[in-house]
Amino acid sequence: MEKSKKFLRAAGVLMGATMLTTCVLGGTLAQYVTNGKGTADATVAKWDIKLNDSKLTDTVTCDLFKGTIGDLDKKTIADDTNPDLSAETLEQDDSVATGKIAPGTWGKEVFKVTCDIETDASVLMSINKNASVTPDSDGEKILKQLKFSTTGKPDSWKSYDQLEELTGVTTTVKHDDLNKDVELDLYWMWTFDQVDTLPDDSANVDNELSGLTGNLIDVEIGVDQAPDRTE
Repeated sequence: MEKSKKFLRAAGVLMGATMLTTCVLGGTLAQYVTNGKGTADATVAKWDIKLNDSKLTDTVTCDLFKGTIGDLDKKTIADDTNPDLSAETLEQDDSVATGKIAPGTWGKEVFKVTCDIETDASVLMSINKNASVTPDSDGEKILKQLKFSTTGKPDSWKSYDQLEELTGVTTTVKHDDLNKDVELDLYWMWTFDQVDTLPDDSANVDNELSGLTGNLIDVEIGVDQAPDRTE
């Protein structure tokens, strides 16, 4: 009789546990359950850069010393040793053969960077001596007579051994700018007083420089993505 009671108690406990489990499961099964899937689409921002209408990855010919050669001795130029050429119209100097440079001449090249982009960017111009310009080379002899500027304004002119000071000319382009084209200017001039920098007697300037030619400078244009991380 005692064994029978123990069995019934155990059965009752088991039955109660079964009912409790059933209630818990029944509550879970009664909930609404909805599963769904979604996709995430992304479009990469446009980045198309051109230099003088050519792809920026291409080598672009620079006609810095082959284009129009101006006259530093014009009446509109007040000081031909430290001139303001920024607003000066570049017109061919009739006293010098086309495509040739000489004391008293100047020139300008405009590098047009077209930015078809959808991110902010920085446009950088670097100017360096060409690798062929070595001590006492023809290129160095010519470069010693020239000065360069990225603005054409007085006191902005740098000699050939100061070219690194012109490197780092940066222009920022915003992705929402209406006009994303950037024009970078590079001026050069050969003033009459520069002949004294020749290593030899300046009286022989015609013998030293007459007919010399060479690659003088390298101009590099780079465009980097420039996100605004300031808060």
